Amino acid sequence: MKKILIYALYSCLLIYMALYPGNNTFLTLYAQEPSAFIEKPDIRFIPHDFPYLQPEPSSIELSAISASSFIVLDKASMTPILQRNSQVRRFPASTVKLATALVALNTFSLTTPLTVKTVIDEEMKMGLVPGERISLLNLLYGVFLLSANDAAHTIAENDPKGYDHFIQQMNDYAQNLRLTNTHFNDPIGFDDPAQYSTAYDLARLAAVASDYPIILSISSTTSITVADENYTIYHPLYNINQLVGEIPGVAGLKTGTTTGAGENLIIYYQPRPERSEVQEHEHSIIIVVMGSEDRFADTRLLIDIVKNRLSYQSLQ
Repeated sequence: MKKILIYALYSCLLIYMALYPGNNTFLTLYAQEPSAFIEKPDIRFIPHDFPYLQPEPSSIELSAISASSFIVLDKASMTPILQRNSQVRRFPASTVKLATALVALNTFSLTTPLTVKTVIDEEMKMGLVPGERISLLNLLYGVFLLSANDAAHTIAENDPKGYDHFIQQMNDYAQNLRLTNTHFNDPIGFDDPAQYSTAYDLARLAAVASDYPIILSISSTTSITVADENYTIYHPLYNINQLVGEIPGVAGLKTGTTTGAGENLIIYYQPRPERSEVQEHEHSIIIVVMGSEDRFADTRLLIDIVKNRLSYQSLQ
């Protein structure tokens, strides 16, 4: 009986020492590693289905594509399905405006009125007027539909820390995405040795942009008329991307053309396979063509290949 009492007192002493606030073993351990006392859910890695083309296109079929560089990328797995010179640096032309839009969405709210300071009167423009105040949303319609240079410049010029800071933000954004073959020198896309990208980098940038519903919504709009904040100046806009409204599943994203770049195009596409044995899937595809002689014809060919031959292999 005496031994039992001694063991009981010893046990109580150990418990007291462990729980004593002045030197609490459990609290000390918790302070060192709080997560050790939290029940963790089982983490299970589920790989994305692997995309492949069956049958693969022949060299003769691919020779019909004039683009110097192109890539077809499965967005979910970020797997290239088909590509040509996708890591070669080229002038990006107005596909630069994709980065302009992404930085703008991280800088301003959609309803923020921006002031037109310097009017860019070169090539594509929405006709902004000096002193006009117009929302970021309406400027983005100009950027994506008409590829308006004046809209992109106005966005950058309204950066609270200045135009140069906005360009730096674009490059920081690219670096954060590890787009190692991309550098921006302006928000518009003028040909400049200091401004370059690749089909692969642009596809990765487009994959991020397509996560913004507002970007997909705007870039898939065929036409719209927008106004300044006082509804006194109106800007009718139309989408210069011929594939929007023509091919089901296409939702933009960005066009681009300059003398040095040739014709560029970035497409977000959700395939709807025509073969009965292939079930409709939720996979999204990014298509980028650069240095093309006919960007819309090239992209139509690539879409046909995807639509008729794309399959997915489960890796589970």
